[in-house]
Amino acid sequence: MKIVVPFAAGATPDIVARLIADRLHNTLDRTFIVENKPGASGNTGSDAVVKAAPDGSTIGVSIGGPLAINTLLFGKLPYDPRKDLTLITLLVTQPSVLAVNAGLSVDTTRAWIDLIRRNPGKYALARSAPAISHLVMEASRSKAARNWCTCPTPHLRER
Repeated sequence: MKIVVPFAAGATPDIVARLIADRLHNTLDRTFIVENKPGASGNTGSDAVVKAAPDGSTIGVSIGGPLAINTLLFGKLPYDPRKDLTLITLLVTQPSVLAVNAGLSVDTTRAWIDLIRRNPGKYALARSAPAISHLVMEASRSKAARNWCTCPTPHLRER
């Protein structure tokens, strides 16, 4: 049995997949191999699950990016998550946290936004690949702090 993770080893979906593989092994007395297939913001591994033989020997563990968000971010996916995949269960939930360097001396979102507005182009945003947290930060940047500096994200299309 194979569990495909569309992200690199050590990412949250990988950790979850390895915990599940161990539990399934103990419960079903079968070997489960976790195979990481990172690339294209999770699309590569998700496509591998779609293209696997429909014999039940391959399952995927993913996050919302390749299953929902990427349908909005990419012009064309090699798969349609609504038609090509069947979601079985929600495995975990993970909070999103906004963190800043303590030296900034801001302790609320409002103070942080005000600081960015007072200093156009001074601050940069670090974030992971497209995910809910990425979209929240892009929405915040667009709505509240239009003048902060951010790394270019060429795969995001302006709407």
